[in-house]
Amino acid sequence: LPSFGDWIRNTRLRSMAESLRADLQMARAEAIRRNTTTRLQFVTSLDNSCALSASGIAWVVNAGAAQSPEGACSAETGAASAPFLIRKSPVVTSSGADLRLQASRSTLAFDSLGWQTASTAPATSVAIVTVGFSSRNNTCAAAGGSVRCLNVVVSPAGDSRICDPARTAATDPMRC
Repeated sequence: LPSFGDWIRNTRLRSMAESLRADLQMARAEAIRRNTTTRLQFVTSLDNSCALSASGIAWVVNAGAAQSPEGACSAETGAASAPFLIRKSPVVTSSGADLRLQASRSTLAFDSLGWQTASTAPATSVAIVTVGFSSRNNTCAAAGGSVRCLNVVVSPAGDSRICDPARTAATDPMRC
């Protein structure tokens, strides 16, 4: 039974990491399609009490280099008014409350060529961004635990990939 719990936890972590990677690719594609800056921003919730947070478990994609979704995350996607939401992350249910997300910054912006770009409100620069997915209650395999924690890494060129910090072999394509 404990291994079944680990399997469920690992599956949730993998699913959230894949959802984030898909939304990063979508944000990048929307920036190219719309010929304008789009941003993926991590938030504390998807309701009107949301705030930007590098450790929030939810995220939104919106148009504009300086448009923050703070206080308006429950707005409809596709609306022609601020915060110009394009997409929202999957809702984390109580069964997924064990998940933890920690990003190296709260906001990633993509320009009309699909590359990372600087933005304002909050001010960001172009850099490698790492988003770690782990369990609040269990230890990662890299530290000797049973949970297979994952990272999503975004390059300055806008590419993203999923990697496993527990894998260290130089020839392993899943290493971070």
